[in-house]
Amino acid sequence: MQAMITPAHFIRPLPPIATGDPELDQLVARVELEAGEDASMLLSARADVGPALLARLEQVASSVGDVDAAQAAERSVYEAVFAEQEDRAGRLEALALAIVAHLTPAIEEAMLRLFEEHPWSALRLAVGTALVGASSSRTTFERLARAMDLPDPKMIWVRDVGTAAAVRLDPKTAFDRLQPRFEGELASRNSYLARGLLNAVGTHETPIDPRWFPFFVRFYDHGDAAMMDAFLKGRPVPEAVDALSALVGERAATGKPWLPYAGFTLLAWGPKGRAAAPAVVAAVVAALDQGVSDFRLTGPLNVLVAMDDPGVVPALRAILGKATGKAKTPFQKALKKLARSELSATPGPGKKKRASPPKKARTG
Repeated sequence: MQAMITPAHFIRPLPPIATGDPELDQLVARVELEAGEDASMLLSARADVGPALLARLEQVASSVGDVDAAQAAERSVYEAVFAEQEDRAGRLEALALAIVAHLTPAIEEAMLRLFEEHPWSALRLAVGTALVGASSSRTTFERLARAMDLPDPKMIWVRDVGTAAAVRLDPKTAFDRLQPRFEGELASRNSYLARGLLNAVGTHETPIDPRWFPFFVRFYDHGDAAMMDAFLKGRPVPEAVDALSALVGERAATGKPWLPYAGFTLLAWGPKGRAAAPAVVAAVVAALDQGVSDFRLTGPLNVLVAMDDPGVVPALRAILGKATGKAKTPFQKALKKLARSELSATPGPGKKKRASPPKKARTG
């Protein structure tokens, strides 16, 4: 007869903190429940805090099993486990972050074992993230990086820890080591691994290897386009602008449609993305040649207006005759706005910008 599955199969009552020192018990409890800096500062004055925090982390870890597997249990069991797991995950994260401020080889090894062996993804994520941010050990990064190969789909977030560790292992060689591995992600419509790579490179490479940008922009034509926009819109560096310009120009030349999220990035860049203006004009031409008047035309037109580059006005005037039917109105509106910029940027013949009158001196 099969044993009845209960919440206790996945999560058990949390044992009390018992370091043998009431004052230390209270400090550990404050860290665990509040993740407060005040408690962490008080703990930093004690030499025994590292082992005490580790012991508590291991206690909390032992109170949870394969919580992810509870999803397959009866609804009442899963709901009971779910109600408790957020609390345990918060405690684990707070403890892990506090512990890495007191790393010793023994503590680091114990945390690595938890990361490698514990069945719950939330625990692995908390411990691994703390180690990636605090460790300086090449061996630690190598062990954490193996998580990229975890086959269990429940460990999908833990794979990101592996990617971050692989970047931290040696940021200067990260592109050479990781780009071939992630090339295959472009073949699938969505890639959780791509999300982790963007986050890892953005966090741990300073400055970002410019070779990443031509590779990253290819994800705009992918299910992860929104993540690409989030990653690049705050990074209008020349290499990123050039890479996105090349992508937009190539798509225009081959008759491929405008990529909305690439447009969102260019809109966010505004004048900082002007180097991509010729490619965006080419996208306008491609849309007019295809006889469309939807986002494939309005998208690049809006980008040109946001760039506020008077230099594109002659190119747009040259193709004015192509804007017919429904395409005529949005095209003319964009051209009118840009023409105003052109006029304000270039004084008319024989006209000079009038100097402001001198301010009157105050009296009295």
